[in-house]
Amino acid sequence: MLSYGSGVRIFVCTAACDMRKSFEGLSYLVREVILEEPQSGHYFLFFNRKRDRVKILYFDRCGFAIWYKELQSGTFSHPEKKELSIAELACVLEGIEISGIRRKRRFLLPSRIASIA
Repeated sequence: MLSYGSGVRIFVCTAACDMRKSFEGLSYLVREVILEEPQSGHYFLFFNRKRDRVKILYFDRCGFAIWYKELQSGTFSHPEKKELSIAELACVLEGIEISGIRRKRRFLLPSRIASIA
C-alpha cells in the first residue's frame, strides 16, 4: 500500500525500463538516470516499453519496497514531466491523461524557508 508523507516527491524515469529489474537494478537506475538517492524516501516510477506495467520503488523506514501494477487492457499515459505531484500520480495510475489537466489556484502556506528569511 502506498502512503504519502508531506515531504515525499515522485520522480519518473523517462526511459523505458526492463520490468525484470528488482531492488538493485532499479536503485541503480535511480542513481544513474534519475540522479537521485534511492534511500531518500521518495517514490520512483518506472514504465515498461509497452506502458502496460509500472513499478514504484521507494524506501520505507526499514528497507526497499516495490509497488507493481500490470494492466489487463490499455496503457498508462507516460508523463512528460520528470517529477509528479501526488494528485498527478493518482491520475496516471487511474488512466487519466495529465497533459491537458489544469490545476485551479489554491491557497498554499508560505514555505518554511521563506518565513525564516
